[in-house]
Amino acid sequence: MKPMSIRRFDLFYLASIALSVVTYVLSYGPMVASVQARTVVAGMQLGAGTVIATMVLSVGLSLLLWFFASQRRAVVAKWIIVAFFVLGLTGIPGLIAGEWTLLKTLSALNLLLEAVAIFYLFQPDAKAWFAERNVAAAPGQSETDLPTG
Repeated sequence: MKPMSIRRFDLFYLASIALSVVTYVLSYGPMVASVQARTVVAGMQLGAGTVIATMVLSVGLSLLLWFFASQRRAVVAKWIIVAFFVLGLTGIPGLIAGEWTLLKTLSALNLLLEAVAIFYLFQPDAKAWFAERNVAAAPGQSETDLPTG
């Protein structure tokens, strides 16, 4: 059974993904216009398809990372989630610059949800739960499940 910290991680991380979808939907028009304006200057014509593909890939990757961290106990997925969060923090100057809008509020709330989710990944019961995956191998077996000769 999952420890409470992992269940809370699930709640906050999945809420952040849902909020991301809402934010994508609300910012779809401006994002398409921005992509079109930037790519026309470069002599290309990208637009709605690029924005939709980016949204789908982003949400899909987030769900995949959640699955591997929460369902498969993959420590690597946990650290990739942390790395993406840290990369997301580089956008804070743009978030706080200029006029405060609904989209900025949703983005800030999304960062907060992700921070809380990550906090739960590093609680003692979550650390023990991740560690149990490696201990679950039968005695005498290596972690790789390769024959030892």
